[in-house]
Amino acid sequence: MKLKRRKYIIDSRVQIRYALLFVVISLISNTLAVTAFDTLAMKQLDTLMWSTHININSTDELVRPIFIFINVINFVFVAVLLALTGFMMMKKTSGPLIRMSRDIRKVTDGDLSSRIVLRQKDDFKDVADELNRMTGELRERFSDIKEKYEGLSGSLHKIGKDAGKKEGPINDYDSLLRNIDEVETELNKLKL
Repeated sequence: MKLKRRKYIIDSRVQIRYALLFVVISLISNTLAVTAFDTLAMKQLDTLMWSTHININSTDELVRPIFIFINVINFVFVAVLLALTGFMMMKKTSGPLIRMSRDIRKVTDGDLSSRIVLRQKDDFKDVADELNRMTGELRERFSDIKEKYEGLSGSLHKIGKDAGKKEGPINDYDSLLRNIDEVETELNKLKL
């Protein structure tokens, strides 16, 4: 059986989606910045061309304020969009993690009937499914141990009653030893 490595925490589809969103936002903002710079610079040059008095020593004096203004606006625009995108990404991942943490706490407190329930489109579905599978297996193991314990307890009570009658029930004793061996085997399977 070939084991496949699973990527639980980092879903490549989510990474690609957000990376593409960042690239699209950057391309759009840069295109808008270049277009705005070109438009404002051309307007300023056109106004200067028709002016009778030219009060500049170089085109740098004319274009630098426009360049700085456009880049500051572009920086603020991209920062706001990236902050919103980061907030959406954090909200999308933190909700499932909070629900998983709450449900795992129930299992930790001993409620092995608890399941991790995520919405259909939530991230971390693979992790939740694996944790649910693990909880199910633990539930089965502890159920088996509980049944064997009840058998041991019943056998001990019967031996205790029979000991009071001073009869030596060999069959109950052998059954008790088998049950103890079975519980010991189940406990040895658990790594504590």
